[in-house]
Amino acid sequence: MLTTELALRVAEFCDVATVLGEKQTAPPTLLAAAGLHAHQTDLGRKADAAIVRRDGLVIALETTATVGEAFRRKVAKWAQILQRHPSYELPLVVLFMDVSTPSQATSAAAKNQTHAEIQAAIRNAVRDYPGTALNRTASRMGMVGWQSWFPAPHEVTEDFLELSGSFLARGTSDGQEGWRTVRLLDEEEMPYREGDPATGEMIATNSRLLAGTPYWLRAGSVPRTDRYLVSAVGAEEIPSLVDPLVPDRMTGPGFTQSVAGRKWRHLVQL
Repeated sequence: MLTTELALRVAEFCDVATVLGEKQTAPPTLLAAAGLHAHQTDLGRKADAAIVRRDGLVIALETTATVGEAFRRKVAKWAQILQRHPSYELPLVVLFMDVSTPSQATSAAAKNQTHAEIQAAIRNAVRDYPGTALNRTASRMGMVGWQSWFPAPHEVTEDFLELSGSFLARGTSDGQEGWRTVRLLDEEEMPYREGDPATGEMIATNSRLLAGTPYWLRAGSVPRTDRYLVSAVGAEEIPSLVDPLVPDRMTGPGFTQSVAGRKWRHLVQL
């Protein structure tokens, strides 16, 4: 529920191309934009949600309130995927969000250690799967606390608007001073080397076909999926229809009611 709330806030307040749910964040889906197939061991991996930057970089969100062996294995698995695929193949950065509360301390005198434990899990994963000089895993895996973005009810920080997170600094110690703040929506602080500009835009463009995408994220035209079938049979010379337009708003009873064989309303118009 917190992940869904976060994704909705990002879609409303941040300058992003779109946000995606869990079903659209699997590595096979993201690798398909570059024409690649996922490794067999990566088929079941999915993030809780994803934020797509305007240049095509995908920020995968993983939220957690506790740290155990399952979480550590999850972090190591993401590090392995990032090491296997550079950003121009898999345009992905993974951001772990700490949603724990102070009340989760083991005793009245103890402090909540979830933040430190997430940092330790990332350090261990980066150590085991460091990547290469041109594809450092440490540069693509970070963390942030919920209170860093939302300090109090009805309050938000500047870090949220830039989606700032903490990433391991290269060439520094493993202590607290070894972490640096990176604004993920800043293309200079978090660069993304695209293999092909069209590939970088493909994920955001295809997301316009999803009925759950908010209308303000549907700017532009939708992909011509009909042309894929025409090309497959070698009939490109057939004249195409006018490019379909995306409506300004998705409102009205036709949008909210089921469309399976009963009433339905055209979501695009030719």
